[in-house]
Amino acid sequence: MKLSIIRPIFILFAVTLMAAPPDASGKWTAQTPTATGTATTTFTFKVESGKLSGTITSPGEKLEFTGGEIKGEYILFSVPVDFRGERTKRVYDGKIKGDEIDFIVKHLNFDRSDQYIAKRVKSDTTD
Repeated sequence: MKLSIIRPIFILFAVTLMAAPPDASGKWTAQTPTATGTATTTFTFKVESGKLSGTITSPGEKLEFTGGEIKGEYILFSVPVDFRGERTKRVYDGKIKGDEIDFIVKHLNFDRSDQYIAKRVKSDTTD
């Protein structure tokens, strides 16, 4: 009798864990390509009611964005940029896998895209 009560509770718990979407909130870093090699780029994400906003910081650049989306394990947002006097956008399309986000970044107005992995920055408990 006890087993018949425990089994549905266990199944419900397991399904709840499996259905929980990954959390993108917080700070992430990636080694991103530049004209002179690679640079460290920091992403700071905030998620509220499934909507994504945040900042992207790299050497000489700090960009803010709103209106991004989180759908399950997928993350999508765009950032307006000024590249050599031309207004364009970077579109970030990623898949969250634990403490990594596998990004494909499309540079609109330029026939170019990059792929890289951002890794979650573990919070420092001494702050």
